[in-house]
Amino acid sequence: MYHQPKVSIIIPCYNSEKFLNKAIDSAINQSLNKIEIILIDDGSTDKTHSLLQQYKMMDNRMVLIEHSKNEGLALARNHGIEQANGEYIYFLDSDDYMHPNTLEVLYEQAKNEDLDILQSKYVLKKGNKKVILQEDFHPLPAPMDGITYFHQDFFVSPMACGKLFKTDFIKKNQIQFPDRYYEDMTFTFEAITLAKKIGHNLMPTYFYQLRDESISKNFGKKNMEDYQGVLTDLQAYFMNPLLTDKQSTFPIQYYLFMSRFSEEVIKKCNRQNQKKVKKFVENLAKKYKKFISTNQRYPFMKRMLLQASPYNYALLSLKFKKKKKLRDF
Repeated sequence: MYHQPKVSIIIPCYNSEKFLNKAIDSAINQSLNKIEIILIDDGSTDKTHSLLQQYKMMDNRMVLIEHSKNEGLALARNHGIEQANGEYIYFLDSDDYMHPNTLEVLYEQAKNEDLDILQSKYVLKKGNKKVILQEDFHPLPAPMDGITYFHQDFFVSPMACGKLFKTDFIKKNQIQFPDRYYEDMTFTFEAITLAKKIGHNLMPTYFYQLRDESISKNFGKKNMEDYQGVLTDLQAYFMNPLLTDKQSTFPIQYYLFMSRFSEEVIKKCNRQNQKKVKKFVENLAKKYKKFISTNQRYPFMKRMLLQASPYNYALLSLKFKKKKKLRDF
């Protein structure tokens, strides 16, 4: 007799032999037993494939998908979504790991509250040091739809990992990852925009490994172009009049994305590209100033600076920003 898994864990792997054991072991050892673990070998050229085959032989909850060539993280995740049979989907990157009780805790809440999306806390880890992110992450008074959620300006991490998504919700709305950098931002915010019930869980469940070779550490021309594409896509989601009878789903966080994009360009790109991005960002900001000027949840000066110029806000932020220290753990 077929028993539907409660959660499908999707783990894309590409040349991950050095660290995938910790990720997969954290999935295998979840206190929630009724799961499926979808492993995607995205055309690896190291020992990743043989390691994944060994895992598949060890545990009948494993599903192994093999790509003949490297297709990228976005397409690997999309393939995992297509194959998912669980009630909920959980994304785990092959160099990260999760708390042993993650899926049991998140599934119980998501099921009881009939949630489309459940967001929990992340732990940033570098070497032997860790820090819990989202310190301003608060419990919700009740599950809420994406439009209300945006208007309340609750913190939203753009990462798809660490969240529990209802599988039917993702598949019926045909929400997919675009094939480019920062694909998480597009996927996550499209999903939130369409969600009818979103919840928070305050447990630190997902351990994000910060590595020197990560995309966030390396920022080139393609990063710049793809980030511009994401900002353009998000406009369409937030401003779609079919989604809401309110003025807009437009969150202040969109301005913060523009500012963070500007920060990366200021730190890592030449003056010519800085000028191009400044023009791009300022043109975006001009059209939507009204949506930030009335937002009372942010300090007046912060709202005014963002409204005036997300790019100049980034300059000031870089000048005065206090770096968050990683704590010994």
